[in-house]
Amino acid sequence: MGKKKNKNPEEEISAKIRLPRDDEILGVVVEYYGGNQMKVRCKDGVERHCFRKPKTRGGRIREGDVVLVKPWIYTPSKADVIVKYRPIEVEWLIKNGYLTEDDIKI
Repeated sequence: MGKKKNKNPEEEISAKIRLPRDDEILGVVVEYYGGNQMKVRCKDGVERHCFRKPKTRGGRIREGDVVLVKPWIYTPSKADVIVKYRPIEVEWLIKNGYLTEDDIKI
C-alpha cells in the first residue's frame, strides 16, 4: 500500500471554515455573562446581546473569541452565536480579508 499524500493544512482549513452568509456577521466576544449569554461587538459596529445555541460549533467561548452571529429579525440588538472560530481559522479570515487586526481588538 502506498502512503497517503499530505494535504496542505491551509487547504484543509479553507475547506472546513464556515464563512458568513446572507445576514450573518462576524464579531468578537466583549463580555461573557454566563448561562450561554454574552455581549458581542459585531463587524458592522453594533454591540449585540447574543445567545449560544446548543448546536454551536467550536467549544467553550471566552472573551476575545471571534464568533459568527445571526441577528434576530425583529430585534436586531440580539443575535444567536452560530460558530466560534479557532485561532488558526481567525488567522485565515484575516489573511483573506474577512477580518482586520483592528476588528478583533477588544
